[in-house]
Amino acid sequence: MFYFSLSSPAYRQGMLATYITVEPDEREAVTSPFMLNPSDVGALRVFVKANIPEGRWLTYEIQLRDAQGEVVAAALKEAWHESGPWYEDGESGTWHESDVRGGLDVRSRQPETVTLSLAVLDYTNTAGQGIDEPISFWVDVSNGVVDTTYFWPGVVGTTLLSLLALWATRHSGDQVIVASVEDSDPSDRAILGGADSLVRADIDIWGDETSPQQFQVQVNISDGNGTVIHSQEYPIRPTMHKDDGGKLERTTASLKLFFLIQPLSSYRFSVEVLPDGPIDRTTLTVARDARTRLPVKVTQLKAV
Repeated sequence: MFYFSLSSPAYRQGMLATYITVEPDEREAVTSPFMLNPSDVGALRVFVKANIPEGRWLTYEIQLRDAQGEVVAAALKEAWHESGPWYEDGESGTWHESDVRGGLDVRSRQPETVTLSLAVLDYTNTAGQGIDEPISFWVDVSNGVVDTTYFWPGVVGTTLLSLLALWATRHSGDQVIVASVEDSDPSDRAILGGADSLVRADIDIWGDETSPQQFQVQVNISDGNGTVIHSQEYPIRPTMHKDDGGKLERTTASLKLFFLIQPLSSYRFSVEVLPDGPIDRTTLTVARDARTRLPVKVTQLKAV
């Protein structure tokens, strides 16, 4: 497994950080033995970076060996470092690209002594000609490393999904009433209710600059015979919207109510906002079979 990613420092324990040189007549270098211990969190990570000049291609192998010389884990890396000129629209320059980092992650079930081996399998120039010269590698071995490559994308994705779920829950249910008037008293009738059907009523208010510090919202619900089964006044404080100079321009207010109404039948919802003089528009939205993510206050009603 090859990587270049963030890792959690909380559990990380450095075990080896050094330069290793592979001589051309040996083609392999082995570190001193070190302990590979089990870790409750994370894994043993071996990070290797080959230091090769431009115009070189390198194939090297990383091996972890136990005390008997048996290979515990291995990884193969094809590294390269190139550059060249570029010309475009009368301009020119030089590009540099490389891929020299490799490594592996290992989790051990029991403590054991291991060594790290770096073997050069092929080392050539861009023309494919073999090169006999020492190669230096930076080696960093740490235990308890947690790979967080996908941590931040996961956080962003989870946040977006949570916001989407919140929006969907807030707007859940089958809308049966949407009544909007350029005044203060919307009303309409719909078939809703039942023992297992949560009814949500949303009241949205827009007022002008003469709005008071508090509105009184009168909500009435009547059954199919016209009998009022719910009549209550709800005080709400509007949000004041001011211009850059601090002058009040407009106000907005909202009220959300939940009901359980029995039986399933036709019911009329009516709203009146007082004082009504400053009110520019009032919208009443009623949905049946609504859902909530958190506990809410529910008013239970029953038609006579």
